[in-house]
Amino acid sequence: MPEGPPRERGATVESRRVGNLEEGAPGGGRRPERGRPGPVRARRVLLLAEHGRPLPLPLPLPVPEPEPEAAGRDEPGGPATDAAPVTVTVVVPTYNEAENLPVLARRLLALPCGVRLLVVDDASPDGTGEVAEALARENPGRVEVLHRAGKLGLGTAYLAGIRRALASGPCRVVTMDADLSHPPERLPALLEASRSADVVIGSRYVPGGGAVDSPALRRLLSRVANFTVHALLGLSTRDATAGFRVYRRAAAEELLGAGIVSSGYSFQFEATFLFEERGDVVEEVPILFLDRRQGSSKVSRGEIAKAVATLARLAVRRWRRLLGLSRAASAP
Repeated sequence: MPEGPPRERGATVESRRVGNLEEGAPGGGRRPERGRPGPVRARRVLLLAEHGRPLPLPLPLPVPEPEPEAAGRDEPGGPATDAAPVTVTVVVPTYNEAENLPVLARRLLALPCGVRLLVVDDASPDGTGEVAEALARENPGRVEVLHRAGKLGLGTAYLAGIRRALASGPCRVVTMDADLSHPPERLPALLEASRSADVVIGSRYVPGGGAVDSPALRRLLSRVANFTVHALLGLSTRDATAGFRVYRRAAAEELLGAGIVSSGYSFQFEATFLFEERGDVVEEVPILFLDRRQGSSKVSRGEIAKAVATLARLAVRRWRRLLGLSRAASAP
């Protein structure tokens, strides 16, 4: 089945059409125009919900067949690749997640969409790397481990994992946390949405999404962080700090070549800023975020300070661009 083209910006998305996207759309899914100044409005996917919880999408991601005029291209407007089935690689950075990783791996590998798991471990003292190696031996070809010398930061772990994932050929790259806060069972819904979007985010802040068993202080901090990011960076994406994401290959390649400076948790909103600035199609699918049951949070005061510095740097970049547009518009 050919993938549908990204919908026009600003188009209304009806919830009942999600999971049953129009088939046979002409054009092979051309990427939207690039180079438009300023951020664009990210579109959101609103899934049907029952009692405030999103309904599951049981269908796996259909394997797209390249159209004759677009054969050999996995992404609209992207570089040519060999005509091959789309693979789904889930990149999971880990640091002291020995208790959570086996549970996450079992749930991911049980999904109907046939994912591959790539664990990026930063020399965890609790033996997470050894646990990951055992999982790789038990699941040859489906679990891979990338060991790094030490705790080098979440952002660099994502980039290292994405670079390794792209080496497998045409693919979707998924990023998610190892602490079970992102429900793997929602991945098919994100993959379905990625048929017509460059980036799909598992979001707490669209209808049907939310947080479960999360302390009030953590929910407040998350809300304040997202509000501040929106206000200073002019983002349309509601959950700009979320880490549960699906990238089409071309979007993943953009990340690798964008020169993102953030190495910690601010990587997420810097990447979101990049995609909106470049005019990529960003969609949000509701998820229920679960507070971690095992282990401890990795967010420290140092990470918060780095996030504030990143936010200030991007805000200056945004306002320089806006001021430049104002001067250009007023020029005779």
